[in-house]
Amino acid sequence: MKLSKLKIIEFVPLVAVSIFVTGCDLADKKVLEMMQLPGADFDANLVYGRSLFDTNCATCHGPGGGGTAKGPPLVERIYRPGHHGDVSFYVAVERGVRQHHWRFGDMPAIDGLTTDDVGHIVAYVRDEQGRANIR
Repeated sequence: MKLSKLKIIEFVPLVAVSIFVTGCDLADKKVLEMMQLPGADFDANLVYGRSLFDTNCATCHGPGGGGTAKGPPLVERIYRPGHHGDVSFYVAVERGVRQHHWRFGDMPAIDGLTTDDVGHIVAYVRDEQGRANIR
């Protein structure tokens, strides 16, 4: 079967967008299957999430998620829920992340946080994003 030049021209951008979106989705199926995420009964605590964020994340991501010279701001449109879902944060903490939206180098895995701890942190970051009208 031959593809016309028009069909190829239509297909290439679709593939490029798919690769870009997939590259931003840090959670492949194998990783998700191995991860333990908080259950349906999880009740996030924003105050505790902020405390955990300040202790474990703010050195690089800045107070309130505003970023530093060491790491990108999380209160930024690129990290909105529609682009980086909550599970991306769990994967980042557990596995680390290759540099892809920033110029700060790779993010290492963060030891010592439980799944519930990350859930509190994610809730805090999402609350900060909401305050900044990032949805």
